[in-house]
Amino acid sequence: MFVQDQTAIELVSETARFIRNARAVSFEATKAGALNVPLSLVLEALLNHGSCRAAQVGEQIGFTPSVLSRHIAELEEHGLVERVADPDDARARIVTITEHGRKRLHESQQLRARRLIDRIGVWDEVQAAEAVQALGLLSDRLERGAADARSDDDAHPAGGS
Repeated sequence: MFVQDQTAIELVSETARFIRNARAVSFEATKAGALNVPLSLVLEALLNHGSCRAAQVGEQIGFTPSVLSRHIAELEEHGLVERVADPDDARARIVTITEHGRKRLHESQQLRARRLIDRIGVWDEVQAAEAVQALGLLSDRLERGAADARSDDDAHPAGGS
């Protein structure tokens, strides 16, 4: 069964609306002292996947090397991550979240969560859990679709036969 065109259009529209509102919540939280979203994404990737090379972090969150380098430098400057020599390759560096980084990430997540709760107001736990599940399913499918598209691109490079 396929999604009808009109439903897909509405899904794109509602997704854009959600992103706009989520950005507003994040902006409010950042004004209240939370880390900005890109820095939080880097810390979350390190927390969830462990210490790794910067390129691996970039692959996980979709940042270009130059953008990621700036974010890691800023995080390192504030003591939220540290870079150490890779034991397997002395030329490479491993990025690790520090205890201070874990604490700041948790504080930022709490600030964003409070701002979100302030905005959604009267939702109960069931409604919030349903939203989490729906967003998770959508994100999972989008990620699989992106991976499938990359595989297709690798199998059929531009200009190839």
